[in-house]
Amino acid sequence: MSRADEIIGRLQARIDELYPSWRLNGLKPAGGGIEFLVCRARSDRFGDIALRVPWQRTIPYAVPLDSRQILLQETQLSDHLRPFGLPVPRVFATHLDDDGDDFLLCEYVEHDRSRPDSRELGMLVRAVHDSGPPHRLCVGDGDGDTRAAVARRLSMQLRRINREARLNLALPKAREIADLMKWEGERRCLLHMDARPVDNVLALDGRIAALIDWSSALTADPALELCRMDELGLLDSDFLQGYGDREWQHRLPRRVELIYRLDTAAMLAVLFACHIPDPVRARERLQRLVLLCGEFRKQIR
Repeated sequence: MSRADEIIGRLQARIDELYPSWRLNGLKPAGGGIEFLVCRARSDRFGDIALRVPWQRTIPYAVPLDSRQILLQETQLSDHLRPFGLPVPRVFATHLDDDGDDFLLCEYVEHDRSRPDSRELGMLVRAVHDSGPPHRLCVGDGDGDTRAAVARRLSMQLRRINREARLNLALPKAREIADLMKWEGERRCLLHMDARPVDNVLALDGRIAALIDWSSALTADPALELCRMDELGLLDSDFLQGYGDREWQHRLPRRVELIYRLDTAAMLAVLFACHIPDPVRARERLQRLVLLCGEFRKQIR
């Protein structure tokens, strides 16, 4: 029996025990990643639903995350974004269970794994940014100083990749990086930070149906997300047309842009070297990380 099957068996029994009025049936795996197993089922009360179940309570990233806090954040951000008309699944219930499995139950959004239109993706990301900061801090914001949280995780990821890949990449200390991230035009808004088509941007016949998985969300300057999407190869001219700002990069101090890009480059290097081992992609990401580190050191001399 697989781990997913074990979790589903426990989950079905627990829901039948605690929530018999849901009349939930047909529970089966529907996807998932490093942090969560995603299941699909049918409920007489809610209709077609999806359940997100943590594989474990602590998510072992460079800065460990509490999966329970991530589930609560999903509910919070759904409530924040749905009034703006954004395609975020409605959350029906969040169950926290010290004697079993935590889970989040939300509407299931039909999709066909088609790739959404890039211009439409740009419009969606802009709408998220324009929704303003949420009422509560995101998990990734740490104690509220998001610059410090980003600088801290960058430093930790760099230390890990140095250890795993036997490199000697050096950057200033985290507190110095946080100070270097300050700039006059900086503003705070909600960032998704993982708006990857097919995986987290669900589409049906090429039209966006839902934006899911807010595990990486932050409250920070929108250029941080734009740099991430550019490093992921998603920031083409159609995206920028939809986003409505082709000049964003010209307003950004180069040192800040490099830190924003390093945040993604280090994350991807660790991902493919440690979490999802892929020698070819790890080598590509390490080369990019080395290049950015060298340019950043020259920039701050």
